[in-house]
Amino acid sequence: MSFISDMNGRPMLGVNKYPKDYVDAARAAVQGQVASYRALAAAARDPAGVADFERRFFSHMLLALDSYFVHRLRGVEGKDGSALNEVRMLANGVMSNAGMLAAARRSSTAPKSRSPGSRIRDR
Repeated sequence: MSFISDMNGRPMLGVNKYPKDYVDAARAAVQGQVASYRALAAAARDPAGVADFERRFFSHMLLALDSYFVHRLRGVEGKDGSALNEVRMLANGVMSNAGMLAAARRSSTAPKSRSPGSRIRDR
């Protein structure tokens, strides 16, 4: 059996709580990437090119964010429609559904409780 390790090399199988330093490091990494994007977008001269890059960049940032916490136990996500539940659903859409939001098998999320403007089968 192989183990996935956290940032400190400790094995992780299923996690129901993350250490504060782990969450802080993940937050800093994501904030650094977003700051780099903002600097690049500000320097760019082609709005269409920025829009195409933005869609791809933030899809991959979503995957990166989800991967920091991929070993979370489903019970940690709380009720359907929570931020953690939505990140998992969006990441699954990027990875497995051609970028389209798909209904989770166990999700009972009503459209009004999901992210503003997101609908099943949205890209």
